[in-house]
Amino acid sequence: MTDDPVDRHGDDPEEWPSRGIVARVQSLLETLAAMDRNGESRRVGTGSGRSGPADFDFGYSIRTGIADRPDDGTERTYHAPSEESFDPSNVHLDSRVDDDGYHVIADVPGVSASRIDAELRGGGRTLVVTVDDRLVGRVAFDAPMRLAETAVRNHVLRARLELREET
Repeated sequence: MTDDPVDRHGDDPEEWPSRGIVARVQSLLETLAAMDRNGESRRVGTGSGRSGPADFDFGYSIRTGIADRPDDGTERTYHAPSEESFDPSNVHLDSRVDDDGYHVIADVPGVSASRIDAELRGGGRTLVVTVDDRLVGRVAFDAPMRLAETAVRNHVLRARLELREET
């Protein structure tokens, strides 16, 4: 064993505990493969992990196929979100400052770019984010700003603002 602070349970890398998202996905795929080999359609279990100083426990339930679902006589209907079903409370608005200016990010799930707008109001002191002219968030500034650029990609609005030059 080395002086590595991670407990590796031996020197063989095959015995080391999985780490990171890739290892978690690999573990999920291995579980699905084992379920397929064993003819299982459902597996329930628990696990634990550690990320930095935090320890965590979790439970999981994996189900494949539709044949073994209980038939309780109720009809199941699944709805995908549509463009018309926008809920402003689902928007997450965040801002940060760096050397490049002020950045505002709005996560607007399920809404196309053509419906999202960002504009400065109040003499350039407030950035207002709207969907179909409905307010979803605002960010106030202590000095007048100018909107340097905006882009919407994958339902996320990114706006970069700069201090407005006084003339």
